[in-house]
Amino acid sequence: MEDEDEDDNIEVDPITGEPVDCGGSWNIVWDLQSTHGTRIARQHYAVHIGFPGKLQPEMIATFREISKLWHQFLEGSSAGEKDKEKRSKKNAPKRKQDSQVTGQQSRKRRKTAQEVAQKNDMTEGLRALLGPKATWRSEKQAESMRAIMSLKTDQTAINVLPTGAGKSILFMLPAVMQLTGTSIVVVPYVALMDDLVTRATAMGVDCIRYRTSMSAGREEVPQAARLVVVSADIVSSDQFFGYADGLLCAGLRKRIFINKCHTVIMDISYRAKLGELIGLRRFGCPIVLLTATLPVVLEDWFRGEMLAKSAIAVRDRTVKLNCQYQVQQVKPEKGALEERTVEVIGQLDREITGRQKGVIYCRSKKQCEAIAKEIGCGFHYSGMSEKDRVEARSVWVDGRASRWIAATTGLGTGIDIEGIVAVVHMEKPYGLVDFVQQTGRGGRRVGEVVKSIVVHDGRPERPDANRSFVDSINQAQIEAFISTPGCRRAVISAFMDGIAGETCNDVDGASLCDQCKLIRKQEEEEEETEEDNTGSEAEHETDDCKESGKDDDLGKARGTIWNRFGIEEGMRVRTLFRWLDEVAEECPVCHVRHYQKGLEVPDKQRHQQAEQWCETVAEEGYETVRKKLRFKELSCCFICKLPLDWCGETRKEDGSCVYKDKLLLVVLMGLRSWRVRDVAKRQFGISIKDKEEFYRWLGVERRFHGMKGINAHALWEVIIWEAYEGGKYWF
Repeated sequence: MEDEDEDDNIEVDPITGEPVDCGGSWNIVWDLQSTHGTRIARQHYAVHIGFPGKLQPEMIATFREISKLWHQFLEGSSAGEKDKEKRSKKNAPKRKQDSQVTGQQSRKRRKTAQEVAQKNDMTEGLRALLGPKATWRSEKQAESMRAIMSLKTDQTAINVLPTGAGKSILFMLPAVMQLTGTSIVVVPYVALMDDLVTRATAMGVDCIRYRTSMSAGREEVPQAARLVVVSADIVSSDQFFGYADGLLCAGLRKRIFINKCHTVIMDISYRAKLGELIGLRRFGCPIVLLTATLPVVLEDWFRGEMLAKSAIAVRDRTVKLNCQYQVQQVKPEKGALEERTVEVIGQLDREITGRQKGVIYCRSKKQCEAIAKEIGCGFHYSGMSEKDRVEARSVWVDGRASRWIAATTGLGTGIDIEGIVAVVHMEKPYGLVDFVQQTGRGGRRVGEVVKSIVVHDGRPERPDANRSFVDSINQAQIEAFISTPGCRRAVISAFMDGIAGETCNDVDGASLCDQCKLIRKQEEEEEETEEDNTGSEAEHETDDCKESGKDDDLGKARGTIWNRFGIEEGMRVRTLFRWLDEVAEECPVCHVRHYQKGLEVPDKQRHQQAEQWCETVAEEGYETVRKKLRFKELSCCFICKLPLDWCGETRKEDGSCVYKDKLLLVVLMGLRSWRVRDVAKRQFGISIKDKEEFYRWLGVERRFHGMKGINAHALWEVIIWEAYEGGKYWF
């Protein structure tokens, strides 16, 4: 008996195999899951439901696994019944095909009804946040919200929307919808966290900021809310894990948002805590990754770092139309950078009015304090106390001291402040992603235009052998932005959106960067020089001589046409006919360009060979494009494209058109001329950037001065009417 193992006398539970010894220290894990020992369990002990919220995260994780075993056990106990059911199904006759179709249709109807109900709930929530007439800012924002609300357990969504596109609505909206539980929002910066809580609370959202002291030393369950905002620095702490698990036990935790998720790969080199965000997957709930600046070339890397290879992605363009990019370089002399920055701020300050304001971004705390002292404004950086940061932002926003504030990166992400119309960088930003985020603080309201000016001294970046490849790419792209001889917006579009070669001129409504302004000015000067040179070689003829050579029958036909209309409309038609006369022996493109610039138009042919007109089509020849255009039968002349009643084809002995290659050449000027592109966009809302769509639009039928016509006729008329200022040159 002395050699007998003491464990041999221990009673073992026949189901679980766990030892049972109520008198000793043994406890069955099933009882521990209920937060008491086996001895207490035998006494039919009950515990308050709120107590599990105090359990340690490790213990709760263990209990979760035990719960899975319970489900397996209970499913196993009903295996016999399931076998009987399977045998019954096997022996029963097969269902009819029409019954299967009916079942599929029923499921589709249920799915459609659920989608409609969800759409209605989202619309009601949006109006509860923003007012009874609120609508989505963009289709991509609405698509992102639908994707988020459809996420299932363990699924991930990546939403890339531009700055100011309403990403915060994506996590505020579930907080005002019914039966959507609690959403946790993880943010990388303290300033952003305070800003989000303030804005959410002002919009009526049940929102709190999680603090580590929230549940410390308290007996009651930690405070819960529909929206919980937490800093990335403490989200991986045991305290927060316990708090989040408590929300799960209460049936509240539904989803986790990581705002500014690009920082996980962009800022991890100096903020190691960001790398721990991957641990949020332990909660087993949907995760939503939000950002405005996730470069296309880094998306695969980001997915791998966040274990989100199969994530649902909704991506919109990050182009900022209302931003005017400028770069200014000074000599690398002591004090030159600071001096030029102060001059730039002074110039911008004279343009700022009302409650408009500006930001000066610096790369160090020392720079912040120095430039702030120089111009008499506040400063903001991470080394300050929370109270001082809040006070500095408040004074700046209210305009109590200055319209300007000097800041580091902490104020460059996510802050939504109205009226920022100037963003100045003293020295090169750390990278292009940082730059896009910081310029994104400006121009966030309709009608606002932000000026972005980078002042640098041209000194190269210090080499860093420990820099990650992500940091190297980011830094290389800002160097390309600074030094490019071409469009600066093109560098941003290529890196952020994967769109190569897209300049300011290619984006409808985009403000021109300094390089595009310079290129346009040079093109205009070259055009003027070319026209001056060719114009001096042309011989002049009198208008009387030209008029005497016209066909009398053609003149009578024109008089019949334009006399049908009133004075104003008749003047338009008369101007078009006069233009046709003017360009009869000239290049129509040069003629229009001369009048657009107010230059003298030579009366004789400016080109030595017939039909050798100026190019109007980029990349493709005029004849190639002409063959691509399709017009409906009898909508215009087959050769010259004028309205049939205006064409002089039948009045020529040889049957050829009098005005071949006149109208169409002018209409196609938009493929090279920004002036014509502006006219088309302003008058008809058509973008010439999409060539195939533009070609199709030209052939669409419409009424033109009371007769059958096409869109090409209307565009031609607007170009001529504006270029020749309503015919005042002639009448």
